[in-house]
Amino acid sequence: MNNMEYIVKLGGSVITEKDKAMKINYDSLCRIGSYLRKNMPKIIVHGGGSYGHYIVHGILEKKKRLDYTDLPLISYVMDTLNREVIKCLQDYGLPVVSFPPHSICSIKNNELECETGTLKRIVEKGLIPVLYGDAVVSTGGIEILSGDTLMVFLAREYGLRKLVFLTDVDGVYVNMDKKTIIKHLNLRDPRSQLAFLRESNNIDVTGGMRAKIESLKNLPSGTLVYIVNGRKESHLSKVFVEGENPGTLIET
Repeated sequence: MNNMEYIVKLGGSVITEKDKAMKINYDSLCRIGSYLRKNMPKIIVHGGGSYGHYIVHGILEKKKRLDYTDLPLISYVMDTLNREVIKCLQDYGLPVVSFPPHSICSIKNNELECETGTLKRIVEKGLIPVLYGDAVVSTGGIEILSGDTLMVFLAREYGLRKLVFLTDVDGVYVNMDKKTIIKHLNLRDPRSQLAFLRESNNIDVTGGMRAKIESLKNLPSGTLVYIVNGRKESHLSKVFVEGENPGTLIET
């Protein structure tokens, strides 16, 4: 599977310290860069981590909702994180180009719309666009567009049948206390039970693992989704170099 074109998400919990506001985990971020260089993705998406999530959480605590006046601060904070991600990946030789979602995407009547013309031309030239979770204009004002939603949208747009989610856990847990991992999950199988999934204990304005897996149901049948620990070098080596499943493999 390591020869398949794929899209990867660098989870905010991996590239930042989620319990420390506005702090990047450079060790994890740059280690990931070294492995992506060995097997370059078609597109990269990253999360908000201790940048976007903390800012949005703070706004919602005060105002209970987002409006247009919040877009400048949220976009500035996410752009700050994105610049650091871009710099690290370029240092490892990846031809990455930033694409701020608030400039090309909007949500209309709960449907995501993105202007992908320039994005497609960039990909055709062999460059790697980098998008991220962001605040975007919506029918009702401003909404948070999660990186997970972007992953599904872009995978469908480009016909990519392999998605890799780098998280700070070893996969999807069937038992949180015993840290028991589900190695394989088929979303089309009626016997698959998702009730065991719990929300994340960390501050996450886009939901936890349950929301991530629910979003995968919109992918075409036969898509392979890997959920692996982006902080573990053994996981990175297996998924990007050896083409194996070190965490949880989900089939849609």
